[in-house]
Amino acid sequence: MMTCVFLILASYYLMKTAREGLILTDGTFGLRGEVLKSYAGAATAVLLVGRTARSRVRRIRLINISYAIAIG
Repeated sequence: MMTCVFLILASYYLMKTAREGLILTDGTFGLRGEVLKSYAGAATAVLLVGRTARSRVRRIRLINISYAIAIG
């Protein structure tokens, strides 16, 4: 489990740096990169809080889903 958590966090930080670089260089939806980055961060936080607040999934099922997403 520790290895899986390490791999998930390592891949997250690698993807995060690539994503932020792409967002800052290319603006979409008529927004500049800096503005789009702040909106993307806010949307991510809102979605995460909403998902966590209404999570009614059993713990073992949530672990299995997380592993399936990380492996896939």
